[in-house]
Amino acid sequence: MYLSAGLFGVVRWWPHLNRLGRGVMIGIAGVIFLGVYFTLTRSVWLGAGLGLLLIIWQAIPKSWRVPMVVAMVLAGVPVLAMKWNKLNSFKRDANVSQHDMEQSVKNAANPGHGCLEDLSGLSALRLWIRSIQGS
Repeated sequence: MYLSAGLFGVVRWWPHLNRLGRGVMIGIAGVIFLGVYFTLTRSVWLGAGLGLLLIIWQAIPKSWRVPMVVAMVLAGVPVLAMKWNKLNSFKRDANVSQHDMEQSVKNAANPGHGCLEDLSGLSALRLWIRSIQGS
């Protein structure tokens, strides 16, 4: 979420920047795009893509909006149809063994091990507090 918010904040400055500023902005946006890509999370990709489309929607003239949507749908539907199986079977943890996954779940369920990376912030905080109280 923070990556997308940062990306949108940077991109919204485009109309207000000179040539040098736009070059710097492209570099910053590129780094953020790499961060979005390397999350290897479809929901992050989808959120960033939809947010950028919304920014583009606001920036283009009203007379271009309908033709732009039609062109995007005509281009997007065949691509989505061709890539559907690959998108649906995408595995972020392709190089992780079954044993490693089981260990991660076991460690996350046991707050004494200090492995809280797979839990939400609130759950992690609660488990951390319980582990301190139990010590």
